[in-house]
Amino acid sequence: MVENGSPRGAIHLDAAADGFHRFVAAEIQRYIELLTGGLLPIVTEPGAAPAGGVIMVGGPQANDTVGGLAARGALDLGGLTADGAYLLKSIDLDGRGCVVVAGRDDTGTMYAAYELLERLGVVFQLTGDIVPERKATLELPELDVAAAPARKFRGVHVWHAYTWNMGMQDYRRLIDQLAKMKMNVLEFYWGMGAPWVEVFHDGVRGELTTTPESGYLAVGRDSRSWGRSVHTTTGTRSEVRVGRECFPHERLCGEEFQEVGSEDEAFAVAVPFLREIIRYAHRRCVQVWLVFGELPFVSPNLAPQSAKVDHGVAPSESHSYQRYCGVAVPTGDPAALDIWEAALCAVIETYPEADSYGVWAPEHSPDFDDDEATRALRQEATTIREHMPSLGEIHGGGNFTPNTDKDLEFDAMQMHLAAELIGRVKRRHPDARLGVTLLFRGYLMRALDRLLPKDVWIANMEDCGNGGSQMDYYRGIAGRDLIVIPRIVDDGCELHMQMNATMYDRDEIVTGAEAAGAAGIIGQLDKERGGECSTRFLADGCWDAGVDAQSFYTGYLPRLYGTDAAPLVVDAYRLLEAAERDLVWWGRSEIFISYHDFSPCKLRTGVELRDGRPDIDRAELERAIEASWDDSDFWFWRRTAVGDQHGHDRPLRPDALWRRRAGQYRAVVDLLRQARPQVPAGSLAELDYVIFKTESLFNLSQLLSDVHSWARHAK
Repeated sequence: MVENGSPRGAIHLDAAADGFHRFVAAEIQRYIELLTGGLLPIVTEPGAAPAGGVIMVGGPQANDTVGGLAARGALDLGGLTADGAYLLKSIDLDGRGCVVVAGRDDTGTMYAAYELLERLGVVFQLTGDIVPERKATLELPELDVAAAPARKFRGVHVWHAYTWNMGMQDYRRLIDQLAKMKMNVLEFYWGMGAPWVEVFHDGVRGELTTTPESGYLAVGRDSRSWGRSVHTTTGTRSEVRVGRECFPHERLCGEEFQEVGSEDEAFAVAVPFLREIIRYAHRRCVQVWLVFGELPFVSPNLAPQSAKVDHGVAPSESHSYQRYCGVAVPTGDPAALDIWEAALCAVIETYPEADSYGVWAPEHSPDFDDDEATRALRQEATTIREHMPSLGEIHGGGNFTPNTDKDLEFDAMQMHLAAELIGRVKRRHPDARLGVTLLFRGYLMRALDRLLPKDVWIANMEDCGNGGSQMDYYRGIAGRDLIVIPRIVDDGCELHMQMNATMYDRDEIVTGAEAAGAAGIIGQLDKERGGECSTRFLADGCWDAGVDAQSFYTGYLPRLYGTDAAPLVVDAYRLLEAAERDLVWWGRSEIFISYHDFSPCKLRTGVELRDGRPDIDRAELERAIEASWDDSDFWFWRRTAVGDQHGHDRPLRPDALWRRRAGQYRAVVDLLRQARPQVPAGSLAELDYVIFKTESLFNLSQLLSDVHSWARHAK
């Protein structure tokens, strides 16, 4: 194809090729130029090509030459049955070498092109491309590849309140990378009270619960709905403690929202912004699903009186249950359904070009036992409970919530509410594709299956902190699209990369989806950098249901870092996986509890240790510092939820445990530094990023060990 930097072959398109196929051909041309320096011509007649090889782009529906080859039996496309299925086939074309790049549909042809480029050495990741060192000569390998996706829906879930910094350029880049990894869904999520749709009830527009300082995008630290919380932010430069100088503007939001100064302006900017995301995604064969939550939370100014009765749960304002998405309305209050019907219909009517629409049930089912209308729903809950497992069965399966039978009763009421909502909206928009997502409540899937029409999809977000696979809940549900939502990135991961392949194996995310016949895997993505491996694992698993951590790393890392460095790098990544397992795949369960003032969680509640006069019992603090995991409130979450899985850590004091952690990360850094001289130049930046992040974790772990050791000896 290319010799000494000069083109010898060509890319063939049908003379009547549309803009999409011209884009696919241009992508092949662009990357081969990056690989070799040679710019291949794009021709519409094979005979007009130079004397070298030919890359023929398009299936029979888009390329008459390919259609002719298939008609006379020179090319078999009959096995390409699924949407997105593709073929890479080397054939003889009138005495010259040719590779056919074709799909069952346009999407498949694009996937075939990106597969060809990966076989030429390019590696597509979530945050960018790894292009190998340029070689002046390129010969196409012999290819005979036919592939079809194992999962119909493959993608990522993005919550814009966590990624409020993303502008349109960022979304276009993300969508481009999804297409290159053969993923086809971008699930765009927001909480009630965000500026993506105007919600009216009784003539009043729901207020925004997001912060003005962020362009009304970020979840507010002091918002009416959430109250004071470490999970929220103003979304401004002033809150950045390390690296503040890297940000040129006070607002960290995308440039489109920099000048937003009112709620009216927020809606005016947000709606066309999201419409452009949908338009661009469709150009790359990526669906956009618009989903929001959490049912039954509503904007505070829309909340009825029943939501404002003080049940002694939350003291802020007069609302009983507050979340980033507003305040909870009792399940039995008609206002809950009325407001949510208006909201979901508004989404459908505002974005008719979107591919699907959904609602998320609440992470915590509010207990409105004192509400008379809600108590009247108990009979509905009793009927639904007949199709739910018992509390013992749920806990026995490794799911640590719910805590009581009463929790299950309120879960059942939430399912009743979701089903009623879907029924109402379907009557108004019968052609809209709808769905319901559960948060860490797979045990409700079979009950929900009995309540919803079969054309409504059901999804569940899998909790990385559970005690084992939850995929049994998906089995036995027939005739419905089921979606698995594993976590690519969890809430508390800013200090480290999350290497989740081993967790996906434990939770049977890929194999369980195959066994249950689930339609899709859509990973939760709270940030991109550091989630490259986990995203790629899920992307590959959507095409090959046999992927596991071992096969993934031994196949992926040699392509990423080169075969010479592969043995050392594979060992390093295995150690990173083991360290992530020891962190329970939820970094903040250890790191952030320890990092905040180095104090036990229970003792630091309401206490500012830096003010010089903490109101705590010194003897109790000393006991907590000295105590092992079993005895100390320092490890409260681990002990109650996942302690049995990590018996080797339980006898350790915090200083010894962090010393062990430091040793794990030090071993990884040593392996990666040994591998570095053997890594190709194009991959060095990626390797150095992994080294930097791992060294940061080593330094933090060593610091925590030293602090706890010092505290023990200084008492």
